[in-house]
Amino acid sequence: METMKIFAASILWYPLFLVPALIGFVPFGFIHRDDKRFVKSDFLALTVPWLLWLVLMAIFSTGKKSLSNLVEAVVVGGIVAVLYLALSIALRNEKINRTLGNQIVCVLGCMASFLVYYFTPGLPE
Repeated sequence: METMKIFAASILWYPLFLVPALIGFVPFGFIHRDDKRFVKSDFLALTVPWLLWLVLMAIFSTGKKSLSNLVEAVVVGGIVAVLYLALSIALRNEKINRTLGNQIVCVLGCMASFLVYYFTPGLPE
């Protein structure tokens, strides 16, 4: 796939990541609604892992992966959902900073997106 085609289609690909990620983020928001605000790190953890996966797909996968590999975005979104559920449990039981927890989710989500990209072979169309 050409790099520019991947970036052009990325607007349509974001829901593939976002829908599974919101499955974990929405309960997180309801459980911690006493804060009455969302911080920037909440939204960074929902976008940075996807952007890393998108850059990896655009730059390093030209000719190796196909559109069938869009399932990777769904997998990474599911991993971010599980990380948000784990963060919700950790914030309930331990007194840690919410921003620090979101940064941990962001870093682990980026690691997951890299590992999913690296270990998923090119799928046939």
